[in-house]
Amino acid sequence: MIRTLTITPTRPWDIGGLRFPLNGAASYRVAGDARPGGLTARGAVDARVAGAIHEMGVASAILPPFCLGAAITRWRRTR
Repeated sequence: MIRTLTITPTRPWDIGGLRFPLNGAASYRVAGDARPGGLTARGAVDARVAGAIHEMGVASAILPPFCLGAAITRWRRTR
């Protein structure tokens, strides 16, 4: 059973690259063993930030006029 799991991003706001490095540490204790064990690992999260920023920009440009058009159409039907 894992008692402690710590994941620490080393550079969480570095959006210039494609990966966010992570360092993980876990400690555990085996039944019948007096000393605790430990495990450390390194990994990276692949971030596709540039594509997401473009998608959010397109959505913020298209959705408001679409919603306004839908509201005007509904308003004209219910008058």
